[in-house]
Amino acid sequence: MLFSMTDVNAAESDSVEDGNVTVLPEDNSVQSSGLEFTEDAEEETDTNTYQISADYIGFVTVEEVETASNYLNYYVETYNCLPETITVGSYDLTMSQFLKILLDTSIQLDQEDYITPIPFTDMGDAPNPAGQSISGYILKSEYILNAAAILNFMEGYGRSPNYWRTSLGNLRFEGLVLSYANIIDFYREYNELPSNTFIIPCDFMGLVTVDEVEAASVYLKNYVETNNHFPETIPLGAKSLTIAQFFKVLLTAVVQIDQEDYTTLIYVTDLGDVPNSAGHVILGNILKSDYISNAGQLLSFMESYGRAPNYWRTSLGNLCFEGLVLSYANIMDFQESNGRLPNYTVVNFSGAATFDNVKEASLYLKKYVTALKLLPWSIKVGSYTLTLSEFLKVLLISVINSDQNLFTSVVITDVDNPPKPAGQNISGTILKSEYLQNANAILNFIDSNGRAPNYGITSLGDLRFDYIVFGYAKIMDFHKDYNRLPNYAVVKNSDFNFSTINAIYYSAQLRPTNNCQSTSSTIINFAKNLTKNCFTTYDKALAIFEWVRDYCDYTFYYNTKYGAVGMLYRKDGNCIDHSHLINALARSVGIPARYAHAQCKFTNMTVGHIWSELYIRGRWVTADATSLRNDLGTQLNCKILYWKGRYTQLPF
Repeated sequence: MLFSMTDVNAAESDSVEDGNVTVLPEDNSVQSSGLEFTEDAEEETDTNTYQISADYIGFVTVEEVETASNYLNYYVETYNCLPETITVGSYDLTMSQFLKILLDTSIQLDQEDYITPIPFTDMGDAPNPAGQSISGYILKSEYILNAAAILNFMEGYGRSPNYWRTSLGNLRFEGLVLSYANIIDFYREYNELPSNTFIIPCDFMGLVTVDEVEAASVYLKNYVETNNHFPETIPLGAKSLTIAQFFKVLLTAVVQIDQEDYTTLIYVTDLGDVPNSAGHVILGNILKSDYISNAGQLLSFMESYGRAPNYWRTSLGNLCFEGLVLSYANIMDFQESNGRLPNYTVVNFSGAATFDNVKEASLYLKKYVTALKLLPWSIKVGSYTLTLSEFLKVLLISVINSDQNLFTSVVITDVDNPPKPAGQNISGTILKSEYLQNANAILNFIDSNGRAPNYGITSLGDLRFDYIVFGYAKIMDFHKDYNRLPNYAVVKNSDFNFSTINAIYYSAQLRPTNNCQSTSSTIINFAKNLTKNCFTTYDKALAIFEWVRDYCDYTFYYNTKYGAVGMLYRKDGNCIDHSHLINALARSVGIPARYAHAQCKFTNMTVGHIWSELYIRGRWVTADATSLRNDLGTQLNCKILYWKGRYTQLPF
């Protein structure tokens, strides 16, 4: 795995000073004999000579290096990874020490020196191996010249490089070791160095155990629950993996456990990240047979494309990449606690928004408010449509994260709207220290109460919910333009027209939505006919509820399938489409209607459940028309385990 001498670069942009030795950073390149370095050695060095350090530990012979190279090739072919150490003569050496010996041996053999013992020294490991999976031929002249260049780097830094820039691409540390071992092994067999060497694609990073994957899954689950976003990397044993790399070993571990294989080590490989995470907000259960089948198919996808998928089609709908990772982490967490895989996994992942998604949505909201003096009812964030309360939580986490130079995806969760937004019409500036402190306080309120606050307490006065959302959207929009948070946020009482906002807010439960088509002529005419002999709001609500309950059948499936109009024609649907129909009919005759959402236990299953709530006589009344056992105001067909939220419109 070797390199063009016209473009040889070291791996990192470190700057090290030690006595008279200076290693220059990446943007200070030094050219010597046509050799370009981004991390320079102690002095200009002829590429065909290399001065041996006096701080050696011991010596090995050429024959011992040949034997060790042959063993390393066998080990990699068998286990698809480098060993942690390798025996060379009577010494057990690290891979970094062995790489230095391999390079010295290559140069020595090129100079027809087969006798001189080869010294070795202490050598630091590559701190963060990186690079590309590359293949192709490298001529002897190049790999000998590069051997000297890499040795100069190692002497200057006291460690191995993370990668080396070659004419074929950036070759990671493991590839360097394997390439030079192949060269020396060729010499062992043919008694001469090869005229060229073929670089074999090298994507291995080592092995991990099933127990290590279990521990990492518990870590990820707890991290997301605590921080509402994914970490940038996952600690796995002694390694640090990207989310995509971790996902692949996670799937492999699940498949192995299903086959009752708890001992086979799992390869860690390079894997590209998802280019554009997408999917639907989905809720429900996926059976073990399905999630095992999906795991095998996902692994095949990643092997074929060299990257993680944007989403995966499940029985519940298209689950985004982050939801996939968290679902399988939950499966492994169950395995760690119970000693077996679960019979099903509960999917209640609302989605994830990237930092760029949040910035783009913030710009949209800023333009919307500037033009109309009010907040939109919902907002598109990436591929998800969020309520303003859900968006506020994502905004707050993104602002807090960016202050800590974290730009990872933020988990989207259900957040109820404030029951009665209030506050003062105020103007002024709020310093960065205060708006960051307030962001944490509001986030704690949301997490504790499951809803957005009516207002926030600031040094300017009580800041209404609308100002809070708009203020943090402007902060994120500033970051989009200047790549940093502003030193202060500006609040203007002229930003909103609250007479308009109040009218819209209190009539929200009467507005049509995509699937609750309360202004459809079909819905309006049917509702009028159904309630033509009713004189009170209660009588109208009762007539609508009893008709849907008595004349519409129930069929189990997930998410919206038909909407109110489609449900009216079919008279058959799930709990969501039942609720769409009730709410559309109610709103069309002036009855405020909303959706209730909870995890519920039924006779034969536990699942997320949706039903209607109608505003009658000054209070919200349950209207679950999916069972003949229920009446208006009573719900006997299920037991509520825990609430997920209430909505004016459903996001699924």
